[in-house]
Amino acid sequence: MKNPVWALLFLLFFSFSQGQDSVHFYKVNRDSVKAAISDPAKPTYYSKLLKRLNEFDTTLTPTDYRLLYYGYVFDNGYSAYGSTEKGKIYKLLDDKKYLAALNLSDSVLKSMPVSLSANLVKLVVLYTMSPDERSEYNKWKWRYHCLRDAVLSTGNGLTCETAFKTIFVPDEYDLIRYFEIEETTQYLVGDCDMFDIKSAKYFDAKNIYFDTSETLKQLDDMFKKKDK
Repeated sequence: MKNPVWALLFLLFFSFSQGQDSVHFYKVNRDSVKAAISDPAKPTYYSKLLKRLNEFDTTLTPTDYRLLYYGYVFDNGYSAYGSTEKGKIYKLLDDKKYLAALNLSDSVLKSMPVSLSANLVKLVVLYTMSPDERSEYNKWKWRYHCLRDAVLSTGNGLTCETAFKTIFVPDEYDLIRYFEIEETTQYLVGDCDMFDIKSAKYFDAKNIYFDTSETLKQLDDMFKKKDK
């Protein structure tokens, strides 16, 4: 089977909507996010927002998607490095074991429902199973776009101070594909992952920065627990 990823990426990214020159971004306030999603009386309580996300509620706002994405770091199941199942899912697709691939992708999404990478894999599965059936695919495509735009709303990627804030390491690579960047070397600069750029279609800079502070915080918390 031809790998369906590139065909799907073309469909996903053809409607390119936002470049690094956009001035419409604002940083994530971790404390404000936690306050908004932790009060059961509020409509932004996390389980309420997640229920609406899983029901493909089209009234969710850009602020809601930011709360969904960045609020997930307070979930006990949060893991910054994401899932290791992507390769298995693509192998199942190659073997035409579509139902098994679908079930495995759904299982991954249960543990990381707002991951860009996990949502993209779900799209690949749906596209491969039924390339001409778009109703289910289009719902997931909208969900993916809204989560991705939530991340893009946090910066412009030009410096560590204005970095795109991600909470999953694989999501950095989703955005690199989004900008059609060919990267070379990666460095840790403060709380940021910085990639040297060899070439890019939609990102006019020599480097791109991702705020990876949530990953570093989780690693730090893990080491502290081991030391106790």
